Formats: sequence, C-alpha cells, structure tokens
Amino acid sequence: MEKIPRLKKFGQHFLKNKHIVERLVSLADVQEGDLVIEIGPGKGIVTAQLVERGAEVICLEIDARLFEFLNNRFEGYPVTLVNADALVVNFNEITKGREYKLVSSLPFQITSPLLNNIVRLSFKNQAPKITSLLIQFEVARKVTSPPPDATFMGQLMAASGELHYIQKVRKGDFSPRPEVDGGIITFRPRPDARITDIEKFGKFLHHGFLNPRKMIKHNFPEEVLIKAGVEPTLRPQALKFEDWVALYQIL
Repeated sequence: MEKIPRLKKFGQHFLKNKHIVERLVSLADVQEGDLVIEIGPGKGIVTAQLVERGAEVICLEIDARLFEFLNNRFEGYPVTLVNADALVVNFNEITKGREYKLVSSLPFQITSPLLNNIVRLSFKNQAPKITSLLIQFEVARKVTSPPPDATFMGQLMAASGELHYIQKVRKGDFSPRPEVDGGIITFRPRPDARITDIEKFGKFLHHGFLNPRKMIKHNFPEEVLIKAGVEPTLRPQALKFEDWVALYQIL
C-alpha cells in the first residue's frame, strides 16, 4: 500500500489490527444496504470492511492527500468521499435525511466536539442509529464512568441516549504508534423526553460541574438541592443522572 506520511496536525494514527476493525464494525451491526458515515478513514482499513459487508459508505476525510488516495482505492465501490472537516459537516444534508450509522476510528483530538455534535443531533432526530467509535482510552473510560466518577460529558450523553464502554485497544494496534491507548465506545440515541432544550440543559450541567472537587452546594442553593432530593455534601461526580434531571426541573 502507498506510504503517506502522517500529518501531526490531524492527529493521524492509522488502525492496523483487522480484528479490532471487525469488532468496531460488528458493534454497529452493519448490514447490506446500510448507509454508514466514517470519519477520518485514513488509508481505508475500516472502509474496506464496511464495503465488504455491503454498506454504502460516506467518508469524511480532511486530509487532501488521503482523500485522493481513497478516491483511487475505492473507485467503482459504493463509497462517497467528502474532503471536509467532520465537525462542521451537516450530517442530515450528506445523508439526504436517510437513516445512517456512524463507524469510525477517530482522530483522538476531535472526540469531545464530535460527541457534543451527536448529542445535539439526537434531539433533532438526526443522530446515527448506532455509533461505534474508537477513541482515546482515557476519554472512553471517563465519558462512560458512573457515579461517583461521572463526568459532564457522560451526563450530557446520558440525556440523549445510551453510551457504553466496550474494550481497550493497545497502542501497538496503530501505525504510527500513539502515546496513549485507544478505547471503543458505542452509542444509541434515546433523547430524554423531560429535557426539551438540550442547549439549556448543557449550560445547567456545565454550571453544576464547576469546582468539581467541591461539594455541589457550592454551585446550587442548599434549599434547592434538598427539594430535589440531592444531598448537598455530594460532589458533582457523585450525582446520578436522575439527580441532575430532578434538580434541572426545579431550577
């Protein structure tokens, strides 16, 4: 396969373990005829597996060199290449409103903003039917951690669907080898009906996670916390999702 030097600015570390590729694709239950978006396809190892399963693939590749390489590699296959930044692409437009899945070994640096985008798409009924992502291990563990180690992003994702940590992926499964391990997560959209304004809820959560090492009473009045059934001496990470919803509905 043609050697294409990686560009550090895009955080390029190409997945090379075919067993991990198969796992990533299987978790999204990719079937013949499915429409799948892939972000950062690199040299096409995941793309090839998606095509083998009979999927129609839309690849978002920001690197013009890889875009050209992939266009040549997948000429004649049901693969549409888009040379663009996945964080600003309108998924509903490129899929033409069709149901789709998202399967990607992501550049680690875009994980948080992409998850934010998926949250907002969930509340517009435009999110992927199933998302299967390979991201930085530490982020994968943090975003899926339950109380007492819950995070802002984890609780925001909980408002929009079901997020699960699946497994660790070793540094050696990438080329070039990154400094950190990877981790696979899956997400299925299920917007909470009690939250009608995700932007407002996100700002509320952000305020709630200010001073994360301090007790929650430093962020909200004690009388409000007690009314919501939340122990004022808890730290933000210790609150369950239901606690946040109860507090949100009072404020």
